[in-house]
Amino acid sequence: MESQIVPLLAAWKCGNKDLVEKLTLKDDIEMHPEFSQLFEKLVFLRNERIANKIAIYLKDNRDYFVIFGSAHIVGKRGVIDLLEKKGFVAEQM
Repeated sequence: MESQIVPLLAAWKCGNKDLVEKLTLKDDIEMHPEFSQLFEKLVFLRNERIANKIAIYLKDNRDYFVIFGSAHIVGKRGVIDLLEKKGFVAEQM
C-alpha cells in the first residue's frame, strides 16, 4: 500500500492530475475491464451524486468541508470536472 500512496501524494502535491488519475483509476480499469460495471457504480455514478450534493451546498453562504477519495477527484467524469461543467470554479490548494 505504501508503494502506491507515496507516488499518489507526490503527484497530488505537484498538481499532476493526469498522474493522480492514472494511479487511482486508469490502471485498474485498463487492467480489469471485467469490473467496468463495478467502476461505473462505485466511482462514476457516485461522482455524479457527490457533485450534485456539493452544488447544492455551494448555493448558500455557509462554509463546508467535503472529503472524498482521490479516485473521485480527477478525470473527465471526476467531481472537479462535473462541478466545473455546472459553472463552478475549482482550484487545488
